[in-house]
Amino acid sequence: MSHVGGGSVTNKTPYSLARIPLRWMVRECFKANTGIMFNTDALRTIGLDPATLYPIVLPRPAPRLDASTTFIEKATKHGLIKRAVAHWKRKANATPTMTITTNDPSVIDEELEDLKDALSPIYDQLQLKQSWWLLEILPLHLRYQKGNNRWVSTFKSNMASPRFIPKQHSNGVKVHRTVQFRMQAQPAPGHKKRYTPKAKLAVEPTWID
Repeated sequence: MSHVGGGSVTNKTPYSLARIPLRWMVRECFKANTGIMFNTDALRTIGLDPATLYPIVLPRPAPRLDASTTFIEKATKHGLIKRAVAHWKRKANATPTMTITTNDPSVIDEELEDLKDALSPIYDQLQLKQSWWLLEILPLHLRYQKGNNRWVSTFKSNMASPRFIPKQHSNGVKVHRTVQFRMQAQPAPGHKKRYTPKAKLAVEPTWID
């Protein structure tokens, strides 16, 4: 199961968290030989090189970029004017943290795309649009499966609780490696703590690509 989040950005925003699970799902479609046809130009816009997907899905290379020396971007409030001002401020004060060059400008470096997307801001609607808290406070019928395969039903408020991950000690937990990139990166300006996932991880995850 994949949870696509972080897509609350304008269409012209080049990097965002939502591109990571999107690329992963597209690659899984090719791995499964689903027969779904994709526009090659559209694949490039989300940071995928079609040559790595067809006719054979090539294995992902090891991450060769160090996220520990880079900073997570800070989220900005919604609103066209505020977004535009924040964009031009970032552009004027931008100091590149890395430079990667290739002989062919059309070559897509998916490892670099992963890193830039992983360090993009989280647009938490519970912080940006606090009226969403009404749905978190409102009691709802919840049903989930415990580690012993028993289904539990309850009626309570969600209160922005993290996702429950069962059977971690017996089955382990697979997490995309971009989460590890974000955990290693320096906190955004104005933040003291590094990023930690909200989901409760009882074991060291298996980092996948």
